[in-house]
Amino acid sequence: MFSKEMKALLFAIGCIFTVQNTKALELDNNQQIWNFMSGSAWPTGYNQSTGKPDSLIYARDEYPSDFFERISNALPEAKVNEAFLAGDSGSNITLQEEAEVFVTFIHEGAGYKNSFGYFTFDANNPPTSVYDIQETIIFPNLSYPHLTNGHRLSLGTFPAGTSIGFFLAANGFWYYTGVKPFAVPYYYSLKDLNPDPTDLLRQHNVLLFDDEVDEVIIGFEDLPRSWGDNDFNDAVFSVKTTPETAIVTDSLIQMPSVNDSDADGIADEEDQFPNNYRRAFSAYYPSESNWVTLAYEDNWPQVGDYDLNDLVVRERFQTVYNANGDITGFIITGYIDARGAEKNNGFGLRLMDLAPEAIEDASITIAGVRQEKNTENWQSDAVFILWNDSHDYTQTGESGACSHFNTKRDCDRFDPVPFTLDVNFAQYPQSLNHSSLDFFIFRTNYRGREVHFANYPPTDLFDQSQFGRFQDTSDPESGRYFKNAANLPWALKVNTNWCHPSEYIDIAWAYPDYEKWVESSGSEASDWYKTSARKNHYFCREDNAFTPDLAPSAVSQSDSITCEITSFNQGPDSYQVDISVTNIGDVDLNTWQLAIQFDTAPNINNSWSANLSVEGNSVSASNLDWNALLIPGNPQSFGFQGASDGSLNQPTCQVQ
Repeated sequence: MFSKEMKALLFAIGCIFTVQNTKALELDNNQQIWNFMSGSAWPTGYNQSTGKPDSLIYARDEYPSDFFERISNALPEAKVNEAFLAGDSGSNITLQEEAEVFVTFIHEGAGYKNSFGYFTFDANNPPTSVYDIQETIIFPNLSYPHLTNGHRLSLGTFPAGTSIGFFLAANGFWYYTGVKPFAVPYYYSLKDLNPDPTDLLRQHNVLLFDDEVDEVIIGFEDLPRSWGDNDFNDAVFSVKTTPETAIVTDSLIQMPSVNDSDADGIADEEDQFPNNYRRAFSAYYPSESNWVTLAYEDNWPQVGDYDLNDLVVRERFQTVYNANGDITGFIITGYIDARGAEKNNGFGLRLMDLAPEAIEDASITIAGVRQEKNTENWQSDAVFILWNDSHDYTQTGESGACSHFNTKRDCDRFDPVPFTLDVNFAQYPQSLNHSSLDFFIFRTNYRGREVHFANYPPTDLFDQSQFGRFQDTSDPESGRYFKNAANLPWALKVNTNWCHPSEYIDIAWAYPDYEKWVESSGSEASDWYKTSARKNHYFCREDNAFTPDLAPSAVSQSDSITCEITSFNQGPDSYQVDISVTNIGDVDLNTWQLAIQFDTAPNINNSWSANLSVEGNSVSASNLDWNALLIPGNPQSFGFQGASDGSLNQPTCQVQ
């Protein structure tokens, strides 16, 4: 809610820009003459100085106390649940039987002296112009103390099939004529009658059906939507009918319960996103506290110095689900850890096999600055350019070798640069795995020069003529991409915090088992990325408190489920375990339960995405309601952490 002074200023501006929806019920010397509930000329039936109707009924005592609490919960200050913006069908009422209609004043949160009224229309042929409707003023002045919570008026009796809309005249009260006869901003419950510039912003009211009292709650926003606080509580009313069943409620949003702010059916204390109806739960990869490290060599198609530190990014992938279990979006949280490149490179993300049309909206926040993000043009898959030039965020203020960002051990260290990509889907995908995220770099001044992970094809904007040059042995026909003759890639994905090679240090020198791992296609030296004796040749973040220990445990499986310890990190006083469970059968499963076995009884002080119980050295884990469904080949992950003196051995898991 704005202050009265600010609203006065905005009102003055608003009058200039909203006159295009001005209409007159009748004109007398170019001034509007309004109809009132009394059926007579102003001020008959009203107190002229306050605008208070003479025939008010005081009905507050009819409502239970939690009725008003539900309204305050649903329409708080300075925000609105997007689910409430339901378009015209959810913003007006239609009668399915003849009924007397009553309007009760509930609340006003405005600095204006607003006026409020109604009009009737044919829902099958709704008006497209304010000249097509006949307004009637219900309350000329909505301001306290002249109206108080529970003041009610009867609008009269209407036949079945009548649709009733509502409108608000912003700062409309004037004691000379009841409502000002000259143009003020008017806002209607039919959004096409409103003057705002876009379809989304033209909706100025919300309707909520409260089935506990069988009444419809109306909330209005009294400023242009592009300026206002959009909380839709500047004027709040309740509509009831006699009989109570007269209003068609099928298309109306249900009033949320007090502990379900976004009305998605999930109580706030169980809802990870209590104020977003499109989001209720999420699952993390690799876990809620661990990271995936992405490392790139930008000299492709030449091997170059092969230090794989030209860009080092740490990211965590969060798949977001609604209350029905649909995948409604995702969030990628990350950091730019290092930039060893002298060249100017951008960083992109391609969502493999997901069309641009599947994206509803997206935003990225880098170093605290948020901006809307669209998918890249001329791409068959949805591609986001997270940033065009890593240098923009990684300047060191130094020259020479120390112009590199966090790759020289003898230069200043800098805080990693945080970023968050937040995406909502318009079309919900059936599955979304981390392996379908194709993170890549590209040359800022040569968009077609891309570098991807091994065997990930490039995007549609890639310059295909670059394949096969210098040391590159890509062969698109066989599905071979971005490898040299020794199978060495130009981009790596490491499922943990990782100490990247220092500037100009070949990764095979910093990590001697790296080449064995590559040449064996991963069958040997699977723990190559753990810290080695050559500590002077790689660069670690100072906050990397855990020594990575991510060698997967032996896989244990039943007939249809497999579980795996994907990471076990242990420091001097704490530990963390991350586990995945996968359906290896052919049909969906609706529950799962595992046992994680330690050599001594573990202490657990935090867990996520599973129900846990400890008995002796064993931890029993089972699904929560939202992640019970196991689709074949689509894993669920969970984990826990606790105190430790550093003596725990890596646990094992088995399916129960």
